[in-house]
Amino acid sequence: DWVYTPITCNGQKLDLHESSVRDFRRVLDLRNGVLTRSFIWQVDAETAVEVVFERFTSMENEQFVGQKVTVKAVSGCADVTIRGGLDFTRPHNSMKACMFETELEEATGNYCQIQAVTRTSGQRVYAAAVFRGIDGTPWEKETGIASNGFHVVLHAGEAAALERIVTLLSARNEAEQESLSTRIAEANEE
Repeated sequence: DWVYTPITCNGQKLDLHESSVRDFRRVLDLRNGVLTRSFIWQVDAETAVEVVFERFTSMENEQFVGQKVTVKAVSGCADVTIRGGLDFTRPHNSMKACMFETELEEATGNYCQIQAVTRTSGQRVYAAAVFRGIDGTPWEKETGIASNGFHVVLHAGEAAALERIVTLLSARNEAEQESLSTRIAEANEE
C-alpha cells in the first residue's frame, strides 16, 4: 500500500466509516491524470478540517507515483499527525492473508523504503518514498511497514501539505531479480 496515510487530529483517528465527514467529493482529471478526493472532517464540536488527497501516476516513468495530502483548519485548532509510509501487511483480496515476507524496512524522517518477497511466487517487490512539505521523524518500527510521522498544528484558515513521490519496482523473473539492486539505485538517483 503505497498510499498508507493514517491521520489523527486532536487525538481522533480519521476513519471514513466512523468519522463525521461532509462535502465528500472524488474527481478524476483525465487531462492531467490526477485523482482528487476531498471532504470536511468535523473532528469535534470546535474543530473542522478540510482534507484533500491528490494522486497521480507518471506517464513518463511508470515506476513513479505521487500523492499530496493537504489539511486545512476550517475552524478551531487542529493538532494533526500524518503517518506517511509504505505498508506490505495488507491482506490479498482473494487469499485473505498478507502475501509478503518483508526483507527490508527503513525510515529516516523524510524518506522510507521497504522490500519484500511474495510468499508463493518468490517475486521481489521494492518501494521507496520521498516526502516534502512537513518535516518528519521515523515512526516506531513495525513489521511490514516503513513509515514516518509528520506533525503540524493549524489554526483556523491555516493549511499544510505533505507530498510524496514513490518508486515501485518488482522483479518477476531471474533476470529482473539479478538487476533489481541496480534498478533500485538508478530509481533513487532520479
